[in-house]
Amino acid sequence: MKFVEKIYSVVIPTMWKSNRILSLLTILENSKYTKEIILIDNNPNEKPVLPKLSKLIYYTENKNIFVNPAWNKGFELSKYNLILCNDDIEIPNIDDVLYLISYSDYDFIGISFEESKELKILDIENFPNSGYGSFIYVKNYIKIPEEYKIYKGDCILFENSKKRGILYNPSLIGERSVTLKSDPELYDLARKDLLLYREKKIN
Repeated sequence: MKFVEKIYSVVIPTMWKSNRILSLLTILENSKYTKEIILIDNNPNEKPVLPKLSKLIYYTENKNIFVNPAWNKGFELSKYNLILCNDDIEIPNIDDVLYLISYSDYDFIGISFEESKELKILDIENFPNSGYGSFIYVKNYIKIPEEYKIYKGDCILFENSKKRGILYNPSLIGERSVTLKSDPELYDLARKDLLLYREKKIN
């Protein structure tokens, strides 16, 4: 069977709370596997001067539409294989990562923040609590219900995918949930998403 290397659209919602975002954009610009970088600006008043990048597609509604709706919008705008990415990480070996994803047969892949000595993807059955949603490959995207603003979008996509994997990457740099930790109101909204999800599961 002949495999064809894939090219990707990378969707990044941001509120400019992380100092890694500009470096991340440059890494993605220089990747031979990324075709477009769709930046969803949820806080345009804080937007820095952006570098001139040929792959960058800038989108804003001049307000915070929150992460899950931003993912939905990014999917609508995308033309290629979909990656959802946080703005608080850097992946210097992005070409190795996307090459590995291209030659795998997974429908859904998230990342782990656990230390690893090698770049690899392993099967996973249950949604992990490991920063998994910070970088996701989604083969078959479904629209996340609008009532979920911050939390559980990644979990809903996970549940609607068949073969699921987790990516271990020794070159991953960054933190988890920098934006969420910076704003108590966002954290409160995320808790409401969690309660809503639990309630729907019970019913």
